[in-house]
Amino acid sequence: MTEEQYKFKQKIKCDLNYDVDFNTYHITRGRGWSKADGSCGACIDATFTDSKGVVDKVTLLLCHPLRKYNGKKYKLIEIEDVRTGGIFIEIEETMK
Repeated sequence: MTEEQYKFKQKIKCDLNYDVDFNTYHITRGRGWSKADGSCGACIDATFTDSKGVVDKVTLLLCHPLRKYNGKKYKLIEIEDVRTGGIFIEIEETMK
């Protein structure tokens, strides 16, 4: 696991309570990007445990390089596409 992947794994656990599995990391649009740095389009399997202890496995869709997700001025947010049921991980700038 690269340093960027490790940082993302820690950040998404803290911000959204997802445990991601980088063995399932798959770049869907990788032109000009390296797998180590992230991609402009990728998916990764994750598990989520809710407050009642129910575990659910989902596939998360990533739209930015991991370096951007790991930026200190951003927090991770999830956006569900109601048409497809996909869960997109996006970033939101934090207030200073």
